[in-house]
Amino acid sequence: REAYLGLLAGAAGVRTPRVVLAGQYGNGAGLLVQRMIPGRSLEDLGPAEVDDATLKAAWQEVATLHQAGIAHGDLGRHSVVVDTDGCPWLVDFDHARAAAPERARQADLVELLCSLAVCVGPDRAVAGAVKAFGREPLAAALAATNPAALTQTTRQELDDNPELWDQLARQVAGPAADGDAAVRRRSSGPSR
Repeated sequence: REAYLGLLAGAAGVRTPRVVLAGQYGNGAGLLVQRMIPGRSLEDLGPAEVDDATLKAAWQEVATLHQAGIAHGDLGRHSVVVDTDGCPWLVDFDHARAAAPERARQADLVELLCSLAVCVGPDRAVAGAVKAFGREPLAAALAATNPAALTQTTRQELDDNPELWDQLARQVAGPAADGDAAVRRRSSGPSR
């Protein structure tokens, strides 16, 4: 199954490791051999090691995946490997779904948005996502996704950073929302 989803993603143009062999092992367990990507996951890289171009490219890979109707299902920092040239690759398709409903793809967006924000901050995490998807789809994903639908790792990171969800929502809403909030604060102040 993981091999099939990886092949499907690769055929759609997603940068993902080439499947070399898939089948059953002697005891009936699955066997999957993929081409090794020399690099490190975003999980293993510090904020200074991840430039904005790499973040933007990672979001573009997710956009290509979603345009093919595939949801990754576990799209945290660990599922994005950055090769020695700084190019992101999506890996670990064991939870992926083909012909995935919009809610599953929205959960992918929120999962990666939260996961990246913990590492590089909300500003940088949102900037690349907005370029790949636009503000409205990201806002809709945040509104439609219950944090309980995210992976245990991301839920724990949200628990450890209780302001993060609201910070992401404000960043996704953009400068117009900041201006609207300032107008509301001024209009709700004391009258003269």
